[in-house]
Amino acid sequence: MTTLDLFDVWQSLLTLANVSQNGQIPPTTFANWMNAINVELFRDKFSDYELMQQCSDEVKLPFLVTASIVVTSAGGASYGVAPYPANYEYFSSAKVLRQRDEKAAKNNEPLPDIDGDGQCHKYTDPDYAALAIKYAGDHLITKTVNLVDNQRWEDCLDHDTKGPTYDNPKMTQFSGGFKIAPAGVQLLLIDYLKTPQPCVFAYTISSDDILIYNAGGSTQLQWSNIMKEEFLSRLLKKYAILIGDENMFQMGENERKTA
Repeated sequence: MTTLDLFDVWQSLLTLANVSQNGQIPPTTFANWMNAINVELFRDKFSDYELMQQCSDEVKLPFLVTASIVVTSAGGASYGVAPYPANYEYFSSAKVLRQRDEKAAKNNEPLPDIDGDGQCHKYTDPDYAALAIKYAGDHLITKTVNLVDNQRWEDCLDHDTKGPTYDNPKMTQFSGGFKIAPAGVQLLLIDYLKTPQPCVFAYTISSDDILIYNAGGSTQLQWSNIMKEEFLSRLLKKYAILIGDENMFQMGENERKTA
């Protein structure tokens, strides 16, 4: 995925805004606008998340991550607790990792062998050894967790037939993270959308008062380059508001429709 390039967006904005006539845009102002749009766009795109494949891809590709979270006991409650990751923003899906019943797991113990004198020895058949390697860890399985809203959580825990089990685990969200039932689940595998990384527009000013962009010292946003026109339309409207130019604001709106 080709990510959005700050300097490219900067140059395109200066051209569209015709800064030679309307006045310069300070780099710090540009960076502040980019970071504001970064968050605005993330929120707006999430509202369309999963509704349209295009919107889903725009958000998932740069921001969807997977994390393993240890589930701890909740002091005798019928569920465990897993904290939010530090960069957590929105839930996507989750599974729990647990150990299969020993009777259902593959047996990796060496097979007994009787020699010509009737003595019993441990012997591992080569074909069996290959199977043992192939199915190593086969006793570990994952189960998809159903997310339940807080209003139905208590009823869900007490339900006779639809309550949480190891084969049908349930979870809900609260201010500190997730509650996962039944009690005894030890590891949560969660897919979520992470907090967008802010950009840094690094530059120096030459002796001739010319701005020189420093690519190595800059931090790019995580959006794909296909979002360039969307950023430009929003940047134009912010600049139009700054200088009070209604025509430029409309141009930014037209850019948004084109994007």
